[in-house]
Amino acid sequence: MRSEPTPTSPRSPFERSFVASFGSLIWSVWAPSWLRTLTVVATLACVLAPSPAHAVKVRIRGTASLEARLIPADSGVELRSRLTDDTGRPIGKAHVRIRFTPEPRKLPAATVCGNTPLTALHRSLGELIVDTSAEGTFCLRIADLSDETKLQLTFDGDADYDSLSKQIEVDKTRTPLALRFQPMPATLALERDQHSIWVATKSDTDLGLEPKKIQVELSLKEFGGEETRLGQVSVSVGQRAQFLVPTTTLGAPGAAQLVARFKGTRTLSPAETEAPILRTTQVNLTLDEAPTSETARGKPLEISVMSSVGPVPGGSVEALYAGRSMGTTPVRDGRASLVLDLEGDGGPAHLTLRFLPSSPAWISAGNLEIEVPVPPPSPWGRIALIACALLITAWLVRAWYRPGRRETRETEERKSIPSGKPALELLEPAGAGEGWRGRVCDAHDGTPIPGASITMMIPAFSSDGVAAQTKTDTDGRFELDHVEFATAEGSRFRVEAPWHSTLERPVPRPGAIAISMVSRRRALIDRLVQWTGRRGRPWSADGGATPGHVASVGRSKGKPEVVRWAQEVEQAAYGPIAPDAEAERRIDQQQPGRADAD
Repeated sequence: MRSEPTPTSPRSPFERSFVASFGSLIWSVWAPSWLRTLTVVATLACVLAPSPAHAVKVRIRGTASLEARLIPADSGVELRSRLTDDTGRPIGKAHVRIRFTPEPRKLPAATVCGNTPLTALHRSLGELIVDTSAEGTFCLRIADLSDETKLQLTFDGDADYDSLSKQIEVDKTRTPLALRFQPMPATLALERDQHSIWVATKSDTDLGLEPKKIQVELSLKEFGGEETRLGQVSVSVGQRAQFLVPTTTLGAPGAAQLVARFKGTRTLSPAETEAPILRTTQVNLTLDEAPTSETARGKPLEISVMSSVGPVPGGSVEALYAGRSMGTTPVRDGRASLVLDLEGDGGPAHLTLRFLPSSPAWISAGNLEIEVPVPPPSPWGRIALIACALLITAWLVRAWYRPGRRETRETEERKSIPSGKPALELLEPAGAGEGWRGRVCDAHDGTPIPGASITMMIPAFSSDGVAAQTKTDTDGRFELDHVEFATAEGSRFRVEAPWHSTLERPVPRPGAIAISMVSRRRALIDRLVQWTGRRGRPWSADGGATPGHVASVGRSKGKPEVVRWAQEVEQAAYGPIAPDAEAERRIDQQQPGRADAD
């Protein structure tokens, strides 16, 4: 009967306690009595003290989108609008403020229309306020507006969504036109030769018996600002335009936006609509050579990590044995080197290698099953354990010595080491009148985050105001100009990115700053590990519990709610689609004992 291969590092809590106790025993032979007593107390404190759980409160906020059209009417114009989130779902019971430019001496007459109730319209100082319906829509008829008038629509945001503004012009001479993706694209697989994308056109005004032909353009917009034209289609108003997009024009894997645009004519107003999409590709794992017995004793296992677009730039490869993690290694430029340390009676160990993406754009094509020959255990391992105990004893002796503290200048290399925590640090203050510059990176792997939005919020009379805003480039770098009173009390930076949790920190002094963000996937795993740490055995595990371990314990204890929650966490953390704000909130609400914790 073959014994189960197990990782030899890190050691179990029993082995760590044995090593520390053995060191204390040797120390007590020749040390003074008062020093022996102090050593025993310090050793027990080190062994028994639990690791601190650094809980980080993460506030997830979504992105809102506001569609608005002005339709000429007999006594003015009819404003039809729809407020949705970044997934196309309506945002109901929200306030939309409407201001006019140039500002009139008296607000124009306005009444509700369509299915909008009378109670949804409010008047305030210099503006109209409308409440959206459960479908996120409202209809408003406004009289006495000139062609030079511009309408500024503002959604101030709430606990779940960010604020936004949109400006539309009154043009009674042209008929408004609406564009919309139908169906709404979500992911575009780069393994396909081409993709079919449909854009629906609609006009709320009768255009006559003969259909109006228009030219609709389709573009791909990167978060860095670059835009690529994908094609142009002629279509009649009221019909759908079909774009056959070659995959070679879609660029690299990652998030982007599809933009459908109509430039307008003398009779039809311009129109534009956007849709967030994710370009994905499948990842395959292959070994450079077959494993040998030396692989179980520390010889690196060289792995090639490739996709249809070439080497995979990031992510991790994890080795599993019977559902247990045996080791994880990062992927760099399509290569991974995994070191295993296994023990057994000489039989092969059946391991599973799986790819863990750092971005939902990279999807695992399947796990790689391998066999690693495991040699029988060597008696030298016990001798190594005793040697470790002697080394720890020497470390305890060395620990009593406390040399004077010396201030050393932190190097740029030290600053570049990822902290693993969300942070905003001032690296180098600047002079008066200067702004802020810096870089936004992942808090764990240190990779730059392109397309991140940095917004400076300054307290205003009724709510926070946006003082300045910018986005990071492809290297995660950004710059903000000087803003008066930016460091006043209550001012803060809000940093948002497609796949990372929103970060808010007080505005530091002007200068060079470093911003670290944590992905939503890691935040879910961190909460699961903290949950198991609070409950102890058997929920917790050496080296940190995994969702599979928690689900297995939940099944054995008859806890279906724990099993469902752990499976949801695993799917969101390691699945092909990254969790959005709604998914993270739903999983967080399923956490067992959440009501007691609150």
